[in-house]
This record gives sequence, structure tokens and C-alpha cells, in this order.
Amino acid sequence: MNEHETHAHSQAEEDAEKVPDDVLLKQALESWKRTFTSYENKWHASRRLVLADASVSLKALFICLISVLLLAGVVMTIWIVINIGIAYGLSQAGLFWYWVFATILIFNFVLLFALIHIFKQAKQAIPLRESINAFFSHAE
Repeated sequence: MNEHETHAHSQAEEDAEKVPDDVLLKQALESWKRTFTSYENKWHASRRLVLADASVSLKALFICLISVLLLAGVVMTIWIVINIGIAYGLSQAGLFWYWVFATILIFNFVLLFALIHIFKQAKQAIPLRESINAFFSHAE
């Protein structure tokens, strides 16, 4: 280093030492405030994102619920029409109306028990219970 660079370097060190403590404290507080504001803005942006996602999810859930209810209504209407058609056909075939009623009732109960059996088998095929038991047994 030459003499001019050494003098400039020592002058910079002296200027740094001359900075009052209140200026350093003010700079530190401003830096902390900017950092805090940055984290606060991130938190608010994340909160808005979560609220927007929740709103969209609730709307989608509502649409799914309405769709399932409408589908159930259509299926029930079709099922009633099928039962009426079977009853009318049996009645036109000359079957007494007591037997028509008993045939439709037996037909619906057989179908109900078949659906219950299918549901139970499908429920057993879902291994969720074992996963939950394994999770909680390892957690202890």
C-alpha cells in the first residue's frame, strides 16, 4: 500500500469510529423494522392464499354436494319408474296385486342386501384401519 491509500484507509476507519451510537441504533432499528415488515407481508400473503384456497375448496365441496344430491334424486326416480314398470307388467300378466306387491318388495330387499354386502366388502378392502393402528402403535 502506498502512503495515499494508507491515509484513505485510516481516514475511513476514523470516520466509522466517529459515527454516534444513536445513528447505529437508528440503523439497526430501521433494519429490524424492514425485516419485521417483510415477514409480516409474507404472513399476510400466505394468509390470503390459504383463505382463497379455502373459499375455492368450500365452493367445490358445495357443488359436489349438490351434484350428489341431484344424482341421488335422478337414481331414485329411475328406480321408482323401474318398480312401477315391473309392477304394471306383473299386473298385466294377470298376477294378483298382493303377489305383485310381494314380488316388488322381495326384489327391493334382495337388491338392498346385495348392496349392503358390496358395501361391506368394499369397506374391508380399504386398509385405512390397519394404517391408523400401525401409526398410533409406533407413536407410543
